[in-house]
Amino acid sequence: SSRVRGFWIADELRDRGHRVHLSWKHSYLEWLAMLFLIPFQDCIVFHKTYSRNHKLLARWSKAWNCSIYLDIDDAPSRINSAVTLANFEWMARYSNGVFAGSEALVNYVKGFQEKVHLIPTSIALSNYHVQPSENKIPRIAWVGNGAHYKEDLLSILLPVLQKLAKSHSFQFTLIGALGQTELHAGFEALDSNKVELIDNLDWADPRSM
Repeated sequence: SSRVRGFWIADELRDRGHRVHLSWKHSYLEWLAMLFLIPFQDCIVFHKTYSRNHKLLARWSKAWNCSIYLDIDDAPSRINSAVTLANFEWMARYSNGVFAGSEALVNYVKGFQEKVHLIPTSIALSNYHVQPSENKIPRIAWVGNGAHYKEDLLSILLPVLQKLAKSHSFQFTLIGALGQTELHAGFEALDSNKVELIDNLDWADPRSM
């Protein structure tokens, strides 16, 4: 989501003459660089970031009269962490507005921030080129954090694919296995189907589309 809601949006803004800086690393040098850069910005957008340090950056941004916005396209906390949810609510309240990727998130955020805007996640079609192929076998793909969703993938998706494999041919690609041995063992055991598990992609690299 950082690619489609961050990098590609930045490209579009630059094409329209805006100056954009992206920060996605969390080293001490990157934090120091952000403290230096913020006073020269008009607007700061925090994409799915609401830790204690991000709250400090939000206060620093407001001190320099920067408008700040929070962008969210997924549940604020996968495990409903009380601390994470509290930080998210603080960031949403403190921001000038929130960009939400779904109606469910809009309704959730409206509980503590009225200025919430629905912006569904969409891809840049110009970045994708369909290659004609004689291979008529359908491809099924899943992209995400395999470490976080390992249990769901094994208990929900894998049984469906196992049942499907009994009567249909298909290719399955899982991007984001992150070296999880259980995922590799489970999905690579699918019979008579081409299975590809990719542990990680450099999502900041445009060539990894």
